[in-house]
Amino acid sequence: MKILLDVSTLLSPKSGIGHYTKKISLSLLQSNYFEPFFYFENSFTNDLSNIKIKKKNFIQKVISKNIRLKYQLSNFKIRNFIKKNNIKIFHQPNFICYQTGIKNIVTV
Repeated sequence: MKILLDVSTLLSPKSGIGHYTKKISLSLLQSNYFEPFFYFENSFTNDLSNIKIKKKNFIQKVISKNIRLKYQLSNFKIRNFIKKNNIKIFHQPNFICYQTGIKNIVTV
């Protein structure tokens, strides 16, 4: 089963939710049942070693300051990725729920 996990909390120094996300990520990679994909900063990968902070251009900086626009852009990109890759579950371990059209797991 294909699953998309938001791993944005792995980009900053890890606190409780960062450690939680790392453990879930590693468990999904070891599982024979799940095919995990990872989402961070409007990017997608299936390799945890590719997760790193990217330098933002001017437009990205402006968008990131507008929370509503940032949310809408992220939601759009996530929905498109889900549709193109036949993702069945989206897990957001940092209490933000996107409207994906599939099953969502949100950790609060």
